[in-house]
Amino acid sequence: ASHEMPVADGVLAPETRRYVDGSVTAGRTYTYVVAAVKQDRSEIRSAPVKVTLNSYSLGLIQNYPNPFNPSTTIEFTLPRSSDVELAVYDPLGKLVATLTRGGQSEGINHVTWDGRDAKGNPVGSGVYFYRLRTEGGVLTKKMVLLR
Repeated sequence: ASHEMPVADGVLAPETRRYVDGSVTAGRTYTYVVAAVKQDRSEIRSAPVKVTLNSYSLGLIQNYPNPFNPSTTIEFTLPRSSDVELAVYDPLGKLVATLTRGGQSEGINHVTWDGRDAKGNPVGSGVYFYRLRTEGGVLTKKMVLLR
């Protein structure tokens, strides 16, 4: 698929630009070309650059939506299938709910939290932390529930 991204209009001085392609899949090869469009609308194109994403790394993505009500999605990436624990804690470090525990597959995994504690009771508005524990490490992020 081709994606165009305008980065500047009327820029005369050389600048450094960054592009992050958020739609890549591990194990696939992608070809990128940078094109500069001059004021007369002619183009100058770079040589194609091929990039292969070898595998996923351990990652915990910011939940969405955030702030949320009534539920939110949490995504995490694993470099290989492994046992994980994804849990929610209050600001004092007290366990609120365990969202998943056990084997998860390599790649991107999704979990939804409905804003309820381990007993199924709705929790109050506020800041909560979600923590991913794996054999490869522990990652934590913050989220906000607005009732």
